[in-house]
Amino acid sequence: MKKHLLLLSISFTSLFAQGINMEMSVSVTKTEAVYETVIDKIPVEHCWDEKIPITRKNRTNLLGALIGGGIGRNIGKGKGKEAATVAGTLIGSGANSRDEVFGGLLGGLLGRKIGKGKGKEVATVAGTLLGSKLSQKDKHTGQYRYEKRCETVHKEEKRKVLVGYNLHGAFMGKPITKFSTVKQSSIRVTINASY
Repeated sequence: MKKHLLLLSISFTSLFAQGINMEMSVSVTKTEAVYETVIDKIPVEHCWDEKIPITRKNRTNLLGALIGGGIGRNIGKGKGKEAATVAGTLIGSGANSRDEVFGGLLGGLLGRKIGKGKGKEVATVAGTLLGSKLSQKDKHTGQYRYEKRCETVHKEEKRKVLVGYNLHGAFMGKPITKFSTVKQSSIRVTINASY
């Protein structure tokens, strides 16, 4: 029962209560600048000269390959005739690395499988030359050239930026602080009184 009376009493009091809101100005006694650290990413171009080896491919001696293939064809007998044609083509073309010789042999075998009749020998020679040429690797000449290379990197720079002010004052003997984006000479204070 006492609880109900207390609630009823509070309810009637709040129904009939009145309030007053007042605004006052309090003088600022101290101003502190507030800074924030900002990180800027500044693009910087970094360049250097890069040393690049000069390379070249071996030249295929087409005339030598044809003459070598013709000689090999005339020297070889029976089943060795095709092998002599491939060997003559490789020697005449100037193939001098293991990769070029192996590529020429494979090309010659494929050409032999593709060709028919009299065209078989031409296909063998063509396959040998093509296989040898495709197997060539770049050879270093011992010379170099320089190329300018550049890349963009980002350099970070920190700086402090003023974002506002902490305004200090006192109201009724109590210290108060308010943040403001601009300097002010007074702080507005709102007082709520109810009765």
